[in-house]
Amino acid sequence: MTERFFSTFQIASLLRAAPGAVVEWMDKGWLSSTRTPGGAVQVAESDLVRFLEDQGFDFGEELSAAVTAEQRDEAYRRALARKAVANGASDPVETETAVAVSEPDEDEPNQPDEPDEDEPNEPPEGQAGELPLPELPQAPPVDAEPSKPRAGQICDAILADAVKQGARAVHLTPYRDGLKLQLRINDSLHDKPNFDRRLPDGMGREIIACFLNRANPDIAPGALAVPRSAEFTRSIEGLRLALHLSALPTVNGPRLVIRIPHRPAALVLEDAARVRLEELLGGDGLIVVASKRRIGRDQTLRALLADADTFGRGVIAIEQNAQGDLDNVARIQINPPAGLTCATAMAAMEYQDADTIVLTELRDPAVALAAFDAAHDGALVIAGINANSAPAATDALLAMGLEPWPLATTLKAIVEQASVRTLCEHCDGGCDRCGQTGWSGSAVLSGVVFIEGQLVDLIRAGGSIEQFERAISQAGGGSLAHVARAAVDAGITTPAEAARILRRS
Repeated sequence: MTERFFSTFQIASLLRAAPGAVVEWMDKGWLSSTRTPGGAVQVAESDLVRFLEDQGFDFGEELSAAVTAEQRDEAYRRALARKAVANGASDPVETETAVAVSEPDEDEPNQPDEPDEDEPNEPPEGQAGELPLPELPQAPPVDAEPSKPRAGQICDAILADAVKQGARAVHLTPYRDGLKLQLRINDSLHDKPNFDRRLPDGMGREIIACFLNRANPDIAPGALAVPRSAEFTRSIEGLRLALHLSALPTVNGPRLVIRIPHRPAALVLEDAARVRLEELLGGDGLIVVASKRRIGRDQTLRALLADADTFGRGVIAIEQNAQGDLDNVARIQINPPAGLTCATAMAAMEYQDADTIVLTELRDPAVALAAFDAAHDGALVIAGINANSAPAATDALLAMGLEPWPLATTLKAIVEQASVRTLCEHCDGGCDRCGQTGWSGSAVLSGVVFIEGQLVDLIRAGGSIEQFERAISQAGGGSLAHVARAAVDAGITTPAEAARILRRS
């Protein structure tokens, strides 16, 4: 039978609960929900059934054997009657009558007459088809030990652990006899070797099916023939997150990657560099963020935008993956199939009177030229570029056809960034708070190369990457290498972690 869906208010009416209580069940992860394309919250009937079963309702074989909606509603009534008897009611028939009729308070005036015993108990007008249920027992505490783990509970535990460890993606890969779990933390993929051993037989397939159902109930694990993606929301560790799921068909079943959006990370900068950068963020010109990893660039761009003064300025962000909230910012989601590309969006900026333009990536000459023109004409343009370092970023800009002389005066700064794992502040090697890893979250180390003096002359002359590297080294503090050494000295990360990111840059 086709899956039915219920709104928050329908469930509140169904369970005779306050809508706020239903929202609380969702926020605490007890009742799974998804969002429609229009943004409305909905609960699949299968998730509602799981929630009721967690509260102790026994549906037996009646619900699975039901075909029509009326038969399913009858199965609900019978299960609720059995639950009421188990809680102390003497007769299932009496229970159903008591459930169907809401008893008024004796002190309340204008009480309605009691219905005759021979009269059928009709639902009130406007509520036909609603299922009157008794009050639910109190939901179990979060730390309660379940008698049998359910797929939904395990899915929530996976996401909670990922958020706690600062992961930006969860990888679930099925193989012949099990399911492999990995977390993407910074640039590294970390295995969870004991995860599969603790799962009951067949639970791996249920976990995959549960995540697919949360993202899009129309995606069935056995019917996944082409890659699919979808978004869904979930409350994890007190945060309401918009998660992105990518499903890839493999010979052993769908492989899932669930991306977890992060709030803008705080940039680890030297005080002097931060002051100068903040001054630039209030002016005009071109500021480039150089990184080989798009997600890292996006985080740094968001952090720069969070530090910029957006009040009294027209701010437009052109993004490839618009997630989360940004105050006082008009956001454009790139959609090439519909004709909305970075180039077409940048072409419109001339008429949008924007003071600040954020662009996730300068990936072709047309976009780079449009961004340069906007910055040269008085706007502040903050853009990402696929480069490992400031010298490589400058070389890429020149290779895309920008003229050296005007670029030297328009380019104000290049932010070199890399994400490092941060040491747990509660231990020295491993504790319960960090999951015995010794690490606790991540930080974005950012070096800022300000385009001035000898660097301006090198851009005008079309200098080589090696010449830029020597000039930056001679300038002293401010580079990513300098900031990485300072982070090690401050106990933020380890020498090995700092060396890892510097090798990449």
